[in-house]
Amino acid sequence: MNLSTEEIEQRVQAFIYEWKDYDGKEIAESQTFWNELFNVFGKQRKTLVSYEESIKKMTGNKGRIDVFWPGELLAEQKGPGVKLDETVMQQALGYVEMLPDSEKPKKIVLCNFQEFKIIALASGEVKEFRLEEFGKYYREFLFIAGYSDYITYQEEEISLQAAELLAKLYTSIEKGDNKPSLELNYFMVRLLYCFFADHTELFSQSTIVHPFHNYLEKYSNSDGRDLHSHIRDIFEVLNTPKEQRDARLNDDLKSFPYVNGELFSDTSYRLYGNKEIRDTLLEVAKFNWSEISPAIFGTLFQSITNPRTREIRGEHYTSETNILKALKPLFLHRLEAEYETIKDNRRELEHFIEKLSSITVLDPACGSGNFLVVAYRELRQLELNALQYLHKDKKERHLLRESIHAEIKVNVNQFYGIEIEQLPSKIAQLALWLTDHQMNMQASSTFGFNYTRLPLTASATIYNDNALTLDWNAVIPASELNYIVGNPPFLGYANKDSSLEGKELLALQKKDKALVFANWKNVGTLDYVACWYKKSVDMMKLNPKITCALVSTNSITQGVQVFPLWYPLITEYGLHIHFAHRTFKWFNEAKGKAQVHCVVIGFGLFEVETKHLWDYELGKDEKDQPTEIVTERRSSLKINPYLVFDNEMIMVKQRSSPLDPSMPNMFLGSIARDGTSEKDATGKKKVDQGFFFTAEEKEAFLAKEPEAKKYFRQVLGADEFLNAKERYCLWLADANPVELAKLPEVVKRVNRVEQFRLASKRASTRKLADRSRYFGEIRQPTTDYLLIPRVSSEHRVYSPIGYVNKDVIITDSAISLEHATPYIFGVLSSRMHQVWLANVAGRMKSDFRYSNTLVYNTFPFPHEPTAKAQEKVEKLALQMLAIRQSYLEQGVTLAQLYNKESFRLYSDLVKVHRELDKAVEACYRKESFDEETNMERISFLFSQYQHYTDTLFAGN
Repeated sequence: MNLSTEEIEQRVQAFIYEWKDYDGKEIAESQTFWNELFNVFGKQRKTLVSYEESIKKMTGNKGRIDVFWPGELLAEQKGPGVKLDETVMQQALGYVEMLPDSEKPKKIVLCNFQEFKIIALASGEVKEFRLEEFGKYYREFLFIAGYSDYITYQEEEISLQAAELLAKLYTSIEKGDNKPSLELNYFMVRLLYCFFADHTELFSQSTIVHPFHNYLEKYSNSDGRDLHSHIRDIFEVLNTPKEQRDARLNDDLKSFPYVNGELFSDTSYRLYGNKEIRDTLLEVAKFNWSEISPAIFGTLFQSITNPRTREIRGEHYTSETNILKALKPLFLHRLEAEYETIKDNRRELEHFIEKLSSITVLDPACGSGNFLVVAYRELRQLELNALQYLHKDKKERHLLRESIHAEIKVNVNQFYGIEIEQLPSKIAQLALWLTDHQMNMQASSTFGFNYTRLPLTASATIYNDNALTLDWNAVIPASELNYIVGNPPFLGYANKDSSLEGKELLALQKKDKALVFANWKNVGTLDYVACWYKKSVDMMKLNPKITCALVSTNSITQGVQVFPLWYPLITEYGLHIHFAHRTFKWFNEAKGKAQVHCVVIGFGLFEVETKHLWDYELGKDEKDQPTEIVTERRSSLKINPYLVFDNEMIMVKQRSSPLDPSMPNMFLGSIARDGTSEKDATGKKKVDQGFFFTAEEKEAFLAKEPEAKKYFRQVLGADEFLNAKERYCLWLADANPVELAKLPEVVKRVNRVEQFRLASKRASTRKLADRSRYFGEIRQPTTDYLLIPRVSSEHRVYSPIGYVNKDVIITDSAISLEHATPYIFGVLSSRMHQVWLANVAGRMKSDFRYSNTLVYNTFPFPHEPTAKAQEKVEKLALQMLAIRQSYLEQGVTLAQLYNKESFRLYSDLVKVHRELDKAVEACYRKESFDEETNMERISFLFSQYQHYTDTLFAGN
């Protein structure tokens, strides 16, 4: 029979304690080490694994595999202190190559007694951890105990199970005459504490295993009608010091500890129980809650709250992976490096521990406390590492037992939060207490004796208030604050929600923005998250040593939002960006994962010597690792608001005409304003009412009125252009009204357009009713033109553009460029322009949003390229058009041609595009650009933009 995970956990802690100070030789104890590791999972090593297995290398020499379990595991064991580097990795992989397929392992383990590196050969995933972290990573070895891959208890799967159980309990309570309310949610918070405590030794003073579950099972009636009184009794006991408890309490109740912290002070909620509620509650209580990280408690409660409300508010619960993208470069990396530098100096190590206990962190949009929980856990882990090193001499351990409460200094009262919703603010405080207990358990296993902090005497300061109307300096004085970090709401300025609640929230947020950005100009386009940047900088003005890292939508680093937000922050406040994660796909622990594209920006009011950027390849898997780009120490390079290195803090501002005056102007397509996009009461589009027709609708119309044929024109917008869709319109701008009057079907359409315009709430649209045979806004080119889609997918290698006949009507989902030479077409089709688009344009979700004023008019075309260079671009551009046309004639659409997944299949098109890219780049400069990254290209283009603007200003 397999060991339970609880038994394994106990053995894991004993294993850690036994081996944490081992500093001997590899050969002497490696086999004992692995024997005991297998025993942790209830298996005898000799029945599964061989040591020093002989194998013949490709060189002909013989090697020996340290630990070998055919088909499952191959381990390379090194001595203490030996680095588990690429050499060790290649040694293990070399052995794998020599094995027959039937014996190739699923996992490789590299180990030096104190460190582990696990490689899953199927996925290539690598996990690294230290021995003292084995309690967090033992699941990677559960296959030894006989658990299948399906039930290896990955954190996400466990979290999902817990969330579903919690939702099941909430649903059963709702069905049992218990109305949803804030009081019910608080009741659920208290239950969650009990579930967690029941499985993590918080109730360890009890002589019963899982006392909460067993008490309710033992004392409550099977029909569940008395469930409330028993839960109330437990809550009251948890809130009462032992010396003040009623002496008549039964022994099971007396055994519960005193918790304090006011968590159980309110027992007024009345639960109407029944059999289903009781059965579900016992099922949930029996679940192993010790596997759940308090950092995802918010996600658990997300499963029982209204998802629509969550979407409106812009709340997205953050995964630990994303939290650490902010915390590590903000302060954890620096503290870890400091620890490694000073750990052998006892006095400095003591000062380091004091320093950890003085760090303060504010999350001004803390939600359920995810950021605070992870930050607290990491500081406690650093403190634990330092204390362990400080007391590495076992002779001093008995002294630590006496002083442990004084020596463990990092506490939850170093953490501050602001949260507008009541329930998440309660969860945040609870999550920090439970994290504290988890870290106390880790300290207990590390030092070999029990350490707890019950009753609770310290707590985080969580304000239930609107962070944008609250003075942060009143939450924690700026003079006492070190770091601001968090994940503010993601609601965009263009977000529209027609519900009453949505309108009320938008009105509130508009009011908040007006308050935060009082006296600022052009802030109407800013996303709501921008308010937290301004408020953070306000705190920094009071204490310039404060630094901040915020997770945000990438929209504040793109498009029209850049200039109004960042220009004043940089020029007036003196803000410097210290590090950033460029656009990446959001993922979290929730079942319905939020599909958002984010950035992480770390900043302060002082410059730093070295700056870091992490760049992600768009369109890749959301969990792909980024490329880190670092400036040299004391480099003059800065990170600008587009999250790009450049020498100047360049911000691109919209222009009404091109930077290069020799370039033609670009215009939006025509807008019909004919009601075609209107929907009926069921949400379906209304038909037969405006100027537009599908191919089938056109034929049906002409069957009734064939004389109208000469008034039909083909229509192209972004969708039709990219996906080769047929669409037509009635174009009556040049029609003779006398002739039109003889066409009743056409007149019907004109009348419907008139009625639509007259019914509009917009005065400008109503004015158009007098001209109802015309499009509302006509911007049709008079010559053949280039068509540029206004929105193009991030999943395309290039954003396709193309030449269109002047008789084809262009709609406002596209932009036209007349008098575009093949040279201009070639430049706009190149990688250089694509890079500019990707960094400067706004986004619609993750797709590029092309703008004539912000992308084309600001684009720095090559400055005075030679005639020969231009000719080469023209030649390749025409060649590319010809190749592309051949595929279009075979039924392949532009969207399919340029999709990143299929582009490589069209090798001739790929080849000509690559040549065109190089030809365009040669128009800019002689030196070639880095092929692997676009960072050099965008930095160069920013410098060219600066050159153009300097020239323009000088000319003025």
